[in-house]
Amino acid sequence: MSTRTFGEPIKRNEDHRLLTGQALFIDDLELPGMLHAAFLRSQVAHARILKIDVFKALQRPGVVAAYVAGDLGDYWQPGPILVPPPPIEGIIFHERTQVPLAKDKARHVGEPLVIVIAESRYIAEDALDDIDVELEQLAAVVDMEKGLGAGSALVHDDVGSNVSAYVRQTKGNYAAAAAKADRIIKRRFRYEHGISSPIETRGVVAQWDRRANQMTIWDTTQAPVFVRNGLAGMLGLNERQVRVIAPFVGGGFGPKIMMFYPEEVLLPWVSMKLNRPIKWIEDRHEHFFATTHERGQIHDAEMALSSDGRILGIKDVFLHDGGAFDPYGLTVPINSQCTLLGPYVVPAYDSTFTQVFTNLPTVTPYRGAGRQHGVFVMERLLDFAAHELNIDPTEIRRRNLIPPDAFPYNNEIIYQDFEVLEYDSGN
Repeated sequence: MSTRTFGEPIKRNEDHRLLTGQALFIDDLELPGMLHAAFLRSQVAHARILKIDVFKALQRPGVVAAYVAGDLGDYWQPGPILVPPPPIEGIIFHERTQVPLAKDKARHVGEPLVIVIAESRYIAEDALDDIDVELEQLAAVVDMEKGLGAGSALVHDDVGSNVSAYVRQTKGNYAAAAAKADRIIKRRFRYEHGISSPIETRGVVAQWDRRANQMTIWDTTQAPVFVRNGLAGMLGLNERQVRVIAPFVGGGFGPKIMMFYPEEVLLPWVSMKLNRPIKWIEDRHEHFFATTHERGQIHDAEMALSSDGRILGIKDVFLHDGGAFDPYGLTVPINSQCTLLGPYVVPAYDSTFTQVFTNLPTVTPYRGAGRQHGVFVMERLLDFAAHELNIDPTEIRRRNLIPPDAFPYNNEIIYQDFEVLEYDSGN
């Protein structure tokens, strides 16, 4: 009996539980003796922390504990780099990853300063108002171009600039292509910073079983295995002692594949400290500055063409807003840089990008993970070229498509998987 794959209907097994209200989401989880967490977060984009005093908060009835960065001891450490930069000649990359609680500086609105643990979320939230915080507000970097200018405030003082990374990749000789071109199209493209808003926000529940020496974490994550492996190392446990459960997740879109958010790192530590289960559910207001954002980019691009609309070369210089930290390395801008080439024959390509530290929440891969930026730039350049050369937009694309006999087609630049970008087929 043969088995069909393509076109075969697949029965959905999750619908009954969802439609009858039996699906377990993280906020449905209730454990005996469970405590609740709330976070005091920075209300300014950039500030030096002068003082944090939690004494009054600890006096509030129902408050069990409150921790600042100094209370974490050796557990306070920057998170791991999740994707190292690819081996591209001349690359510059300054690794700066997020920390559990801000210690000396707050680097974006929403960065956690204090975690409060209480018998209910209401009490924990009220206790945040009891905390005495003194901040010295600093100039904030919110504009990439200004952030690279002389005299700009620095997101990370030890880096010496706001350059998170610099990458240049080339193929062929663009200068020669431009010299013989009949037409050069130049445009600036701006892709705005943004954020997703899934129907369910993030949440974490951590339960330490001291008798079994076992940590169980319920997490709205798209990457439970990686979260388990990383947290095991941070907590001084082996992987068999940590179990991460991803229940039904009400939308991910990319931010929930980010791992080692401060909340994910802190709740297991607190659960071990207090020997009680701890729960935190992100509210909608928190979500807009406590969850990672998606990428803003500015492209200054040009396309050199012959009079019949054939692409001779492309040059693109762009800025990528990486936010305050760069745990995902260069995944997003490398995708933009490489995907720009699309399905077209591009004999010469010169692409340079600068990833910029800003005082905005960390940028991580969202849907498309930067690929749409490159596609947008290429397709808009072709639209402008078609208009100026009086060629039908469909026809100019047909003339530049990679022909069937050219596969496998080598683009001669390094992709985010550390390999040369080669199309094995596409006819």
